[in-house]
Amino acid sequence: ENNTSANVDMSNGIVAAETITPTGQNSNVVITLAKKPVTPTPVEKGTVIITYLDKTNGKTLETATSTGNEGSNVNYSTKDTITKYTNQGYKLSHDGYPTGNVTYTNGTQTYTVEFVHDTVPVTPENPGTPGQPINPNDPTGPKYPDGTGQTDLTKTVTRTINYVGEGLNVPASHTEIEFTGRGVLDKVTGQWTTPLTWTVKGGNSDSGNFEQVDGPNAAGYYVTNISSSNEDLGDIDSTTGTVASKTVNHANGNIVITINYAKKTTPIPADQTVVGKQVVHYVDEQGNKLRDDNTNDTFVFTKPGKTGQWNETSHKYTDANAVVIDGYVSDQKTYEGQTATPEDANKEITIVYHKIGKIIPVDPSGNQIPDAPTPGYHNDPTDPTKVTPNEPTPNIPGWTTDVPNVTPEVPTKDTPVPYTKNTPTPTPVPANGSIVYIDDTTGNTLENASFGGNVGDKIDYTTADRIANYTSKGYELVGNNFKDGEQVFTNGENKFEVHLAHRIETKDANKTITRDVTYVYEDGSQANSPVHQTVTFIGKTTTDKVTGHTTTKWNNDSQNFDATKAIDTTQYNIVKVSENNTSANVDM
Repeated sequence: ENNTSANVDMSNGIVAAETITPTGQNSNVVITLAKKPVTPTPVEKGTVIITYLDKTNGKTLETATSTGNEGSNVNYSTKDTITKYTNQGYKLSHDGYPTGNVTYTNGTQTYTVEFVHDTVPVTPENPGTPGQPINPNDPTGPKYPDGTGQTDLTKTVTRTINYVGEGLNVPASHTEIEFTGRGVLDKVTGQWTTPLTWTVKGGNSDSGNFEQVDGPNAAGYYVTNISSSNEDLGDIDSTTGTVASKTVNHANGNIVITINYAKKTTPIPADQTVVGKQVVHYVDEQGNKLRDDNTNDTFVFTKPGKTGQWNETSHKYTDANAVVIDGYVSDQKTYEGQTATPEDANKEITIVYHKIGKIIPVDPSGNQIPDAPTPGYHNDPTDPTKVTPNEPTPNIPGWTTDVPNVTPEVPTKDTPVPYTKNTPTPTPVPANGSIVYIDDTTGNTLENASFGGNVGDKIDYTTADRIANYTSKGYELVGNNFKDGEQVFTNGENKFEVHLAHRIETKDANKTITRDVTYVYEDGSQANSPVHQTVTFIGKTTTDKVTGHTTTKWNNDSQNFDATKAIDTTQYNIVKVSENNTSANVDM
């Protein structure tokens, strides 16, 4: 025996329990045995379980189990199963089954093979075939959905402007905007992980713009009629034939505009001819003209002979669209066309515009501020009945407002905006202050600092560098009522305190003491499996980072080595016992 006083039972080799303190030493007990005949040990069985896991949804795909004798090789490979699932659209993310030989052990070994759902981009460059398998090696698996074919993923929106008239030789205007659809499919479920998104080909925008097309040079002709599909007639100037710009997306239909012209010739009138027109006037509330009149539609009534019938007894002219006039708004966007008769062929529509309102700066009492700017609202460029929202309020020297912008509820009404007069700068008042750094652990003052300035000024002092100095020496900040960069002088003492404390660092402490019991024959060879016992003392070591003082507190003052099990007395006889560093008794 070495470093132990444990008793050893010589009849069965049990080494008695022993109490150990943290100051104890490692001990050894050597028990010399004489060998008896050996009875064969039965063969143990082992089990290997391989789980195949879908990491995308957390579900188990399948489990494989193999059983065999302990120490024998496991005849299993994950290769075929991995191929089966990759054919179904999975992507291997981790194969936890070893690549070398695996042997059975006495118990159960578990391994995990992890997959994630693979994805496939669907683009015009990489289209699918609707109804066909996403995974070529899985014909019964998910199929490409409708709308994924090459022709489905491109859409061209066209605008064609035809100029029609007898003898008029003006080529049609044809422009195109191509859109492409892109998305990503889950190869396992066939569902969209990124739905189809449409953008202009070669860009990132989901909309494109047809530029304005000016009317053609059609000298000697005039516009007689305009028809269109997928285009507002209000976007077409009925006098010049100019077509305004238009924003479209992939869902828009193709635009076809046909502008009909007639020669400016003096027609041979029938027996009776009445040429009528509808003129649109744009005036303010006082009747003042705001822009030139516009003839938006014409019609010719004819009657053969004196007793014939008029070609039409009445004709309804095209509706008139209000236009945007700077500084004014109309009551409505569209005005219904008038109905003409041969007896009253000429009709007029008068669109009355109203002056838009202004922003009126006022003082807290609601009185208008003299000489302050009063900017008018701005017209909505797309709607003649509206003004733009979020109109910015003006800057007025010496005045401040909390209203950065206004959205007029009624375009023709002024909006009063309250302002407050700025307060003049007060006369500086001198002020002084100080700050003290205190060690809360000892109660000692570490240092003082003082500063001066004017009441209301920021204090030109920071505590950060001094606190950093002390924390580098082992202190930690407890409290600081001085705010660096924010503290201002008040009309008082301006006294501040920084409280610091010794930082105590706590670390885990442990000490392990062992006792080894060895069973040998008299020639020194091993007779029985050795017994290795350990006890571990766990505690906390605290260090004062300012003073460096260290203290260790153990969780318990002593622990015990358990008595060992008896040897198989049918196989061995105890000859002698050697002990080292132990007080345990050996039962002979």
